[in-house]
Amino acid sequence: SGGGVAPFVSEVACELLEAEQDEVVAGLAETYRGSARALCAALRAEPGLFRVETEPLGGFFCWVRLPEGVDATELLPVAERHGVLFLPGARCAPGAAEPFRHHVRLCFAFETEAAMGEGVRRLAAAVREVQRRAA
Repeated sequence: SGGGVAPFVSEVACELLEAEQDEVVAGLAETYRGSARALCAALRAEPGLFRVETEPLGGFFCWVRLPEGVDATELLPVAERHGVLFLPGARCAPGAAEPFRHHVRLCFAFETEAAMGEGVRRLAAAVREVQRRAA
């Protein structure tokens, strides 16, 4: 097999995808739209903590602005202790990191809507902890 997917299973998967590709893609798009909406709604339910820069129209990520004084890179280890992960915005902009210090990139593609709500609550707790420390 050369370390790859078994040829028979691979062929069956290809046939299924080709036969029902439009329905599969439409179903995934609807799932991701719902996930993006759920994430944005959960973020907006935390007044003063998060600002959704642009509601996602596709893809798997949502860009979120943190409150003034909260650096995403410094927030990350605190958020990890609260059980939530994100990608600091500065890591997505090599050479121009400064404008993205207060941004995080959140993925909505892998979690359920309920899990995203819990993740946002945990992220909010982490932000509040960082804000208390700075005060």
